[in-house]
Amino acid sequence: MKNITIEFLNDTDGKQQVMDLIHEIGMKAQSDEEYMEMVKRVAQVFYYLKNAGVPPRHQRTIKVKSKDGFDITLTEIVKELIYHKPLLEVRVNWRPVGAFRAIFFYEQDADGNQNLYFTKAVIKDNNYSEAFESIVVESEIIMNDFYIGKE
Repeated sequence: MKNITIEFLNDTDGKQQVMDLIHEIGMKAQSDEEYMEMVKRVAQVFYYLKNAGVPPRHQRTIKVKSKDGFDITLTEIVKELIYHKPLLEVRVNWRPVGAFRAIFFYEQDADGNQNLYFTKAVIKDNNYSEAFESIVVESEIIMNDFYIGKE
């Protein structure tokens, strides 16, 4: 069985911004049913990643339960950022709230063990989002600093 480790890296301000955004969603979920659905979906995707790691392309659609117990399908939960390789994004959509995107990169050893390193996240409300483009660029910097620090 392979070992999967998820780490939330500090940004240039010393914050784990992905965890901060998930916490913010969780706080809003205490009084907003739509955020409750979003936080549940985000949690289920991270649970899946913790158990499976970065899935092959044919396994990037998962079946989960809604907050009301209904079966739902989350499609393409992980996607490569073609113009920013090796960065990937976790994708969780819930139209009333928006599109949660968390940027990460990962390492895999010969035994299939994976370390996933999350850098930045955002909730976007349009297909094109300046905030998303910004976190991608910031994530590249965090990733480069991470590898420089390992040398």
